[in-house]
Amino acid sequence: MAEKLFSLERGPEGEFIVHLKHPRLWILPEFQTHLRLAGKEVLLAFRSLLDETISAVEKAEKQRPKKRTEIKVE
Repeated sequence: MAEKLFSLERGPEGEFIVHLKHPRLWILPEFQTHLRLAGKEVLLAFRSLLDETISAVEKAEKQRPKKRTEIKVE
């Protein structure tokens, strides 16, 4: 029976956890390249999510009427 190279697990909050079980995977340059690029893609995805969220907040701030405050002067 062949040894499994990885296993998947579902975490308590719905996240997926990947367990890499083969120690030789880390010495393969192509594997490292793909893993690094995949990490970069995840970061770019989060960047686009943050950019969109910031734009929505800025748009909401512009649409909100400015409140006037009354200052009493003695």
